[in-house]
Amino acid sequence: MSVTGEYLAATIQDELGVTLWTNKALFKHVPTRQISEKEIGQVALPTVSGENNEGMLEGAFEEDQDEEDDTVVAPTIEQLSSELTTLSLARKNILAPKQQAEVEDDGKSRITKVEKARFEEVLSSKLQAGAATGTYDEFIEHLKSLSPSSADLELRSLSIGDGNEGSNELLHFIRALTARLKARRDYELTQAWMTVFLKLHFDVVMESEDLLAALSEWKEYQEKECSRLDGLVGYCSGVVTFLRNPRT
Repeated sequence: MSVTGEYLAATIQDELGVTLWTNKALFKHVPTRQISEKEIGQVALPTVSGENNEGMLEGAFEEDQDEEDDTVVAPTIEQLSSELTTLSLARKNILAPKQQAEVEDDGKSRITKVEKARFEEVLSSKLQAGAATGTYDEFIEHLKSLSPSSADLELRSLSIGDGNEGSNELLHFIRALTARLKARRDYELTQAWMTVFLKLHFDVVMESEDLLAALSEWKEYQEKECSRLDGLVGYCSGVVTFLRNPRT
């Protein structure tokens, strides 16, 4: 391909010579839209005289045909493959839960004790269900659906329980984020949640051997994934730099 992007020289399998292709966008408007499979077809090789004695430039300036409204809607898939690390589709303001601000109205907080208890009950039930099955998807989706203030309230409500593994919500939360890292999903969201979690419960975590062990496991997977992403980003950056070099 030429440096300016006007021409493309290529050889065709089982054909003699070198074919030159021009960028059609230089001569006419080329709409950018997603196409369906039925629109994909074989392209005839360029000729000197053109097809039916029509010159190449005349073909480039042919009248535009009415385009059919054949818009193809791409399916929404959160993760194309388990081998790919995906970012979260959540709103940006969810990535940094803010400290819950209680707004006083006539001496009463807008967040009542009943509402707070309801939030904690929903969070605890989904977290316990995930711990029992080993799948925390429902808990993660619930946390992603909350506003920053509600997410902060949920994280603050986590408790160590009676000290045993079954009632230790802090332990289950760390395992939930570890499972998300293993699945390579919501990468930046798990980092943000873990940061807030440690700010809120750092003292409790440091006093519990079980929590420290779970946190060490999370750190191990986090470092592996971070190293893998750094390698992939570096490789892609090198390829792009090589392709952009005009001397190649």
